[in-house]
Amino acid sequence: MAQVYGYVRATDNAHKKIAERLSSQRATIETFAKTHKLQFKTIFREDAALVSEWVSRRPVGKTLLGALRPNDIIVTPTVDRLFLNAGDAQNVIDWLFKNHIQLFSVDLGMNIATPIASQVLHAVNAARLELRSLRIRTAKQRQRESRSFS
Repeated sequence: MAQVYGYVRATDNAHKKIAERLSSQRATIETFAKTHKLQFKTIFREDAALVSEWVSRRPVGKTLLGALRPNDIIVTPTVDRLFLNAGDAQNVIDWLFKNHIQLFSVDLGMNIATPIASQVLHAVNAARLELRSLRIRTAKQRQRESRSFS
């Protein structure tokens, strides 16, 4: 039988702000679950995860991914609560899709563990790499030009 898991995360250091943000996120995913007749087995709560960590490296994120089985469902308030960046998202979404696990992002209102989402993320990653490459080439060109005027 499929299980439904929630995931909420706050990155603020102020204890009161963490509690408020997590409470708000929890209310968001609970409303979504109720509307879609889903009942959570567990809502995973990452209190102060490092912003720079991939979900698979965060303590609670790692536990969530380890608990998942085929046909399970994850509900998160927004994509950025779960993932660090497009690369993190693409890796996890590919894994979720291959393992027949759905990921609902409440802000998008749909399952994003799909081949189309993976392709979009792949395009975003490719665009970011191209932009980085362009910045490096531009910087090198400026260095060459500044040396030639000296």
